[in-house]
Amino acid sequence: MSGTGTTMANGAAPPPGTFAPLHHRLFAVIWAATVLGNIGTFMRDVSSSWLVTDLSASPAAVAMIQAAGTLPIFLFAIPAGVLSDILDRRRFLIMIQIGLGLVSSTLAFQAWTGNVTVESLVLLTFLGGTGAALATPAWQAITPELVPKAEIKGAVALNSLGINIARSIGPALGGFILAGLGAAAVYGVDVLTYVIVSAALLWWRREADADTGLREHFGGALRAGFRYARASRSLHRILWRTVLFFGCASAVWALLPLVARQEIGGGPGFYGLLLGSVGAGAICGALVMPAPGQAWVRTGSFWPRPSSPPAQPFSSR
Repeated sequence: MSGTGTTMANGAAPPPGTFAPLHHRLFAVIWAATVLGNIGTFMRDVSSSWLVTDLSASPAAVAMIQAAGTLPIFLFAIPAGVLSDILDRRRFLIMIQIGLGLVSSTLAFQAWTGNVTVESLVLLTFLGGTGAALATPAWQAITPELVPKAEIKGAVALNSLGINIARSIGPALGGFILAGLGAAAVYGVDVLTYVIVSAALLWWRREADADTGLREHFGGALRAGFRYARASRSLHRILWRTVLFFGCASAVWALLPLVARQEIGGGPGFYGLLLGSVGAGAICGALVMPAPGQAWVRTGSFWPRPSSPPAQPFSSR
């Protein structure tokens, strides 16, 4: 009570809420478009992962789709961050959307004509993963341009929420469309989402002086990124945790199409629901985790400690 009164008396504004950035039309439009774009991407991934099980029963062939989609992140994440610093991010993102749209258009044409092969699926999935790897740092870097500085934290949280919303909706929707209309329809919807994202980026009139003026050459920026990654101990801890988690989890995701089809006997809709549960679980975790986190800060334990000793059930006499 006294703290609140002091804050109000000093005239300090309360911190903006998590959803405050959505009050800015520019951020809301870009955020909604990216959620739709991510939904399309997850739909495409479900279709490709399931389609390869029609072409081959080999676990190696099925796992190659997962590897082709995620390998570009390992190969191009740092160069992509450099490019997002030295290029116009809006134009860079538009070009990536065009490239990803061409990838999905090719997949749609091959699926419609029945000319899909394991090799073409792996190659096009790799190209799609490359586009996603190049775009991710640029999407993250434009956030401060869309909202005031005080609302950046909420905007970052909303971006994470949007990814998990897409991760929960996209696979399930893609699986049901795949079961009802076929792979070509799924890829066609994905192309449409890229059109929507491109339209939102074209609608955004980025200020000419939005860049900081601190650009440098690609080679110098790349070396600086590696130096920072090598020297940052906190980043090392994050990277090791990421390697440990994804080293195990990626095996599950890679073979999940075969498990859903051969071991459980499910169809593409069921497989989409399995993948969608990953995003739903992430959303639930984001809602639940603040409570034990705050308890740890207060008490050093994930569970609240009693403020006073419990009453004795019996008298000491």
